Amino acid sequence: MNLSEFFEDWFGAKLRNARWSWGAYDEKRDRVLLRVWEDQVELRDGSEFVLVLEKGRERTSQGLPEREEHLERMRAGSAGYAVVCRAKSTEVSGSRAVAGFEREFVLKLGTLVGDGPRVLARIEARIPMLEFSPKQGGFSTWIFQANPKQYNVRQALLTYEKLHWRVTRYKSRMSTGDFVYLWESGADGGVLAQARILCQPTELPFGPGDEFIVDGKKETEKNDLQVLLRIEAVLQEPLDRNSILANPELAKMQIIAQPQGTNFRMTDLEARELAFLFSQHGVMPPLQFLRQADPDDEESPVARYLKLVEAMSRSSKVRELVKKVNGYRCQFCSAKLETPNGPYAEGAHIQPIGRPHNGPDTTQNMLCLCPNCHVLFDSGAVTVDENGWVLGLDKKVKLAQSAGHEISEKCLEYHREKIFVKSQRCGL
Repeated sequence: MNLSEFFEDWFGAKLRNARWSWGAYDEKRDRVLLRVWEDQVELRDGSEFVLVLEKGRERTSQGLPEREEHLERMRAGSAGYAVVCRAKSTEVSGSRAVAGFEREFVLKLGTLVGDGPRVLARIEARIPMLEFSPKQGGFSTWIFQANPKQYNVRQALLTYEKLHWRVTRYKSRMSTGDFVYLWESGADGGVLAQARILCQPTELPFGPGDEFIVDGKKETEKNDLQVLLRIEAVLQEPLDRNSILANPELAKMQIIAQPQGTNFRMTDLEARELAFLFSQHGVMPPLQFLRQADPDDEESPVARYLKLVEAMSRSSKVRELVKKVNGYRCQFCSAKLETPNGPYAEGAHIQPIGRPHNGPDTTQNMLCLCPNCHVLFDSGAVTVDENGWVLGLDKKVKLAQSAGHEISEKCLEYHREKIFVKSQRCGL
């Protein structure tokens, strides 16, 4: 799927011209959908902005008048969104060509800010693409089957949180956001994991999981289509065939009645029954998988199971911006870790973004910390007081703050009240 098809199929907004248009207008929903470049996101006063217009560079482009029209619509009140694209070349001179684009999230744009010949849009949020599903009647559910003699799916699930998967039928019925259960055939197989489809069936280059084709070749032929899957939950043990057959509704599933193939559709009733059975069967986060937990086995997965699974969209861009603006130096202990691959630091949410805390995934809610301080902070052994002093370390130091990285006092207060351990608080 190319960018033009993506705009039309996903947003219902057809590009005026597939060659030179920089965006489209969805009249039905009164929203503007722009194309922006990944390397043109910048941090200003703690907020992220993206370049949406630079008249000097693009003054001869046919897309310029249309972009100005779209920005005027945003100023007049139309909602603004942007698809993030990667350029084949980021050289200053010359026009750019699209090498690829982000399929997992779309930027929600806010205030437009003038900066000489440039116009920047404030990034309000990164919204998962699943919220922009073109399907009005809800998502479909599928079963994707792997033959262990052809594909080592268990090893793939131990290695990646996203996988390519071949689509041999129902290509026109599958859609981004659909649910998928991964099934391994054979006597020891069954349902292994649950996933979501991240893109429409399309031709994909060699990617995650393809190296686990048992015969060493990519499973897909030149004209085969694939989808990209995001693994959302896995099982400690496979949900075996006998457990499934014990449910009369699931015993009628297509994969049971006609087990030959790769892709199988499910009815809404079957999907509800399998979802309930799956949730009761030792659900674990991705990359912790398919072993009986043994408390005496140091290598066994953490014996913690989730009855409900909720995926969170964490922005790697936010983490990278915070680390970069702080020079990869810990804001608590000032350590800067150098590795053969460059400096290393971690982005730590102040108010955790998972339930029940529900903190925002923004630069204001994040600190740049070394791994040791990150663990202490997340566990509640360390916090920051109202005056910016770091409490809980061997010595009392001030939180280091860099220009351009605004830190939310509201989030720090939340950490002090909800995360900081009481025993630590009483000892200070």
